[in-house]
Amino acid sequence: MLSYSDGTGLQVRGPRPVVVDLYLPDQREVNTEMLRRQGPLTAMVMAVTGYTPIHAAGIQTPRGFLALAAPSGGGKSTVASLAHANGWAIAGDDVLAMDDDLTILPLPGSLRADAPWMKAADAITADGRRFVPLAPLPAKQKLMALATLARGSAPQLAPVRGGERLAILAHAMLAGFLSDHEELVLDHAAGIPVHRLTVPGDLAALRTSWPTVRNMLEAACG
Repeated sequence: MLSYSDGTGLQVRGPRPVVVDLYLPDQREVNTEMLRRQGPLTAMVMAVTGYTPIHAAGIQTPRGFLALAAPSGGGKSTVASLAHANGWAIAGDDVLAMDDDLTILPLPGSLRADAPWMKAADAITADGRRFVPLAPLPAKQKLMALATLARGSAPQLAPVRGGERLAILAHAMLAGFLSDHEELVLDHAAGIPVHRLTVPGDLAALRTSWPTVRNMLEAACG
């Protein structure tokens, strides 16, 4: 248990697979600061226990499992929440756990988004953010593709190749943590397609364009 001065904490359950849970004393409501602490610690624990943390949302499309990467605040949670609201399975919106064979572990996750289509009454946190617990994926899922998010006026999907592709993979998969199997992971990832997915930055426009974005998410998986 890692405790903070405000009485909240993070509890690590394991040893493998490792899950980092929020500890809230006295039925305290979840807030954004608590959730911000959870992601980096989860990634660190994964790295030291032999998994590769991926800084990405996980979306199970009809064509396969897609990792959706972006910097913090880049739209991962928003796109994942829209996919979830439209019936797709989601494996969290911040950190995924990947084994050396490029399978994503079926760990429980959560969605953190201010998107207006997330209406669950018990999902509203103390500071107005939305926190929607997700059931674990039913089984390990093979990573079929990775898409990096960008903002633009209209949805677009474009393949990324060469050195830029490797840089995106390395940044998303290793997430700045030391790993004794990083070369193995990147070697396995040689065949993983990488795309740049441009989506509207405006929530209303994103919701309106969801049919197009949905098709692009599927197309990224081949």
